[in-house]
Amino acid sequence: LTVAVVLPERNVSYPWAWPRVGPALSLALEALERGEPPLLPRPFSVRVEFMSSELEGACSEYVAPLNAVDLKLYHDPDVLFGPGCREHYSTTVRTGPSAPKLGAFVSPLHAHFNWSARAVLLYVDRKTDDRPYYFTVEGVYQELQDGSNLTVRHHIYSPDEVVYLCGPPEMLRQIMQLAQRENLTNGDYVFFYLDVFGESLRGDSARDPFKPWQQSPGQDSGLREAFQMVLVITYYEPQNPEYQHFQTQLILRAKQKFGVQLNYSLVSHSALG
Repeated sequence: LTVAVVLPERNVSYPWAWPRVGPALSLALEALERGEPPLLPRPFSVRVEFMSSELEGACSEYVAPLNAVDLKLYHDPDVLFGPGCREHYSTTVRTGPSAPKLGAFVSPLHAHFNWSARAVLLYVDRKTDDRPYYFTVEGVYQELQDGSNLTVRHHIYSPDEVVYLCGPPEMLRQIMQLAQRENLTNGDYVFFYLDVFGESLRGDSARDPFKPWQQSPGQDSGLREAFQMVLVITYYEPQNPEYQHFQTQLILRAKQKFGVQLNYSLVSHSALG
């Protein structure tokens, strides 16, 4: 069994980067070689051929398909993982979040609460990277625009609206600060923050866990009350022991084999998919 992989080689800011996906893939292939799961007719001998989809540190729509063609030509793989560049090739192998699924999730919310008039989408789109926030919010936009009679706006102008926010935590704090200043956090508006991997709830070196309104540990920016109006849409992290064990193995393998220190996060969960 020949497995070809075309993914970002070093830039671990991508959830589908090789140092994140590689450890999970190697664990899965080792299980195949051992004959697991037992439903398989026989154990497999597996060979992995890898080529990077990066160009100057970024996922390249130009390099990725060329390397995929080379792998097909010289190795004739049975399975291709990649090319892993979001705009055109991300669905070749889909193990991470899907924008249409996110849209399908929010549609029943609107039906249940009878939010049938207006919705606002605010997101960051730098157009100099792989545009993660644009593609995350795209499924919500398409579902609300095509699947209902909602008017989808790009600015806030009247009460009883649903506001979807998609961007880094700094953007979320800025928007909620403005909303609080304009008295939009009194219950007339519903704010959803699209944070697929739940990074805003985990904290990092500059932020305590579960306190996304803070700019630094112990420093309350006065937005605690405003953030009570924010609902976070994120992956649900599995709680079963099998997942916890697999995640521990993945993080250990990433450090030993790829020299990368991963955190316990839902970004790793996308690699486990």
